[in-house]
Amino acid sequence: MGGAVSDNYLPDEVIEVVPLSGELVAAVAEWDGRFQAAFDRDVPQNSGMKDPDDRARFDADGLELARRMWRELPPEFTVRYTTLDGRTSGIG
Repeated sequence: MGGAVSDNYLPDEVIEVVPLSGELVAAVAEWDGRFQAAFDRDVPQNSGMKDPDDRARFDADGLELARRMWRELPPEFTVRYTTLDGRTSGIG
């Protein structure tokens, strides 16, 4: 695989782009489901997790998933995680 992959993919689409285990893809799908449950399609600006503890737990889980992804990917990949408030962390 050559070139950069810097786009957003649904969990079932990402395996077409990068080699990830079914277990990790399922964990990402569950995590994404938590985000989708808080998304208001009718009024997107009203979306989001209102409870600060929920937001912190979601971001901690997302960061751990990013770390797992980094461990599964070939060494030439760089993984970044962006929190709900827009802070980006490089992994690895």
